[in-house]
Amino acid sequence: KFLVENMRDHYYFVLKNDEKVDDFFESISNKITIPQDTTSSYVYSLLRQNMMDELISKGLEDGSLAQPKYEMKTDMKNISAEFLIENIEYAFKAWEFPWSRDYSFDDFCKYILPYRYSTEPPSSWRKEIFEEYKWIVDSLPNATSAEAAALINKKFAEAGFEGSDVLEKTRIRLKITNQLDVKAFTDCFDQTGLGVSALRALGIPSAVAKIPRWGNRNNGHEMTGIMNLQGGWNIFNFTGGRGPNELHRTVAPKIFMKHFDEMDNFEPVLIDASGELMKTVDLEVEIYANEYDEVYLCVFDNLSWRPLFKGENLKTKAIFADVGYNESMFIAAKKTKNKLKAVSYPFLPDSIGKITYFKPNLEKQTTTSFERKYPTSGSRNARLVDLKGGKFTIANSKDFENKNLLYEIDSTIKYRNNIVKVPEQTGKYVRYEFPKHDDSNYMEGPAEISFYTTNNGKLEKVTGRYYGSPQISQEHIEIMTDNDELNYVRIGFYNEYIPITTGLYILRKVEETVWVGMELDSETKITHIGICPRNDKNSVYPGMNYELFYWGYAWISLGEKQATSHSISYDGIPENALLWLRNLDEGKEERIFILNEGKQIWY
Repeated sequence: KFLVENMRDHYYFVLKNDEKVDDFFESISNKITIPQDTTSSYVYSLLRQNMMDELISKGLEDGSLAQPKYEMKTDMKNISAEFLIENIEYAFKAWEFPWSRDYSFDDFCKYILPYRYSTEPPSSWRKEIFEEYKWIVDSLPNATSAEAAALINKKFAEAGFEGSDVLEKTRIRLKITNQLDVKAFTDCFDQTGLGVSALRALGIPSAVAKIPRWGNRNNGHEMTGIMNLQGGWNIFNFTGGRGPNELHRTVAPKIFMKHFDEMDNFEPVLIDASGELMKTVDLEVEIYANEYDEVYLCVFDNLSWRPLFKGENLKTKAIFADVGYNESMFIAAKKTKNKLKAVSYPFLPDSIGKITYFKPNLEKQTTTSFERKYPTSGSRNARLVDLKGGKFTIANSKDFENKNLLYEIDSTIKYRNNIVKVPEQTGKYVRYEFPKHDDSNYMEGPAEISFYTTNNGKLEKVTGRYYGSPQISQEHIEIMTDNDELNYVRIGFYNEYIPITTGLYILRKVEETVWVGMELDSETKITHIGICPRNDKNSVYPGMNYELFYWGYAWISLGEKQATSHSISYDGIPENALLWLRNLDEGKEERIFILNEGKQIWY
């Protein structure tokens, strides 16, 4: 009765060649065979992903997997009685597990029984997961739901479940049973759905947690949520490093829960769980609006302001309740003919809700140079650190028996292609030696390596015949020498021999040396080397066109310019202004920022 009463607004998208797709993914699951290195499960899962992506790409090329075409179907007209019966029977079996018995019948109906988490096509996922993982009951006879969820999460991660680049690019959305076949998902939305489904199949109350926008970076996210016996929620990334029984602090402007029985006009009604899941503040914002306007809290995301949720309009101020504090820049805006119109200046709240407004001061202006249109942080900094210690050498013999050092990478390289002047030396062989950092998983490698000579005062890139240490494939060499800063290699530490192509991964044991060399046509004087870390290409580039804006109830341009170096300068910048630097030629990653003593502070 619960399922049927709440079925009306649910629907799904099914591939028109549904059965052939099932056959394809079942067939390739037997071909994804990789020796597992238990000391490096993370690299193992990425290698599985790479092999699966190759098989999917081949299937799309030879027609054994057709390009996806979807058909929308409603649950009311297409969910069969047999499907519901199987789902209900296995849900009740799971409710008997030791960690499930104390949950109420209402909790069972809402968070264990539902046969879907979103708009995925129906499949027999509940039976398959239950039968494969019911042994967990014997391993954890007295476990809590969080402890059981942690073990399930660990086992799925160890099995090699990982996101697929090809699935994401081609927008192929798999049934849960297809995901179980190939141990892959398309993106965080499918990853979360897999987690919710796995937990429900094993009697753990679960739902999708939705972060509409991060606020201080682009896009949003979905996570897997489990409910405790007190009705509280804990959220985590399924198959990720942290499980639900570990401290997991996720902070965003808003976090909502999706429930099967909360739908309206075929859309989920998002239940606000922000105050429960993170530290929040109430914001009181000065606005200029009519009393009948609907006023929304907005963040900057993917090149425009995006609404998060509707606040309370008190005409001269708006109240936005339970906003997560994560150093995000906001504006308040009203909707007029489906378009947003700002009703406040940009503002930044602190951890207790005190607000700082950014109203441009046109009476005070400054001049500043910019090197980037998007921040570097976190993993991007590791891309520089992991190259430290790499060496460029030169020799006159192919075995480099009497090599000389040209340059050793230190901490001064930039997050772009670095052309570095070196002490001039002559030789017929040059090479790049990867640093020897000990790591249980991987380290970032370069996007580009190059060598230069100088003729008549002009730099010339030298060419020759590349070769490398045994771990280096021709594909790896091409990645590092293709003049494409967005292609890169990684070092994966792996103790097992892998008889397959490994994509961007260069596999080595920790103690092994990895290098790529080049034999020149003749002895050549080397004057410069080139090294580019794994890159996002969001720096300023000579020859590209840029435009700087500041916000004053709309984006106001300070002019278009072509960069002549790796920085671009603008004058006439109002003090206390929110700014946005755009690349007019390429790329889509851009963030807003303010200036503090000439430095970009990103939001």
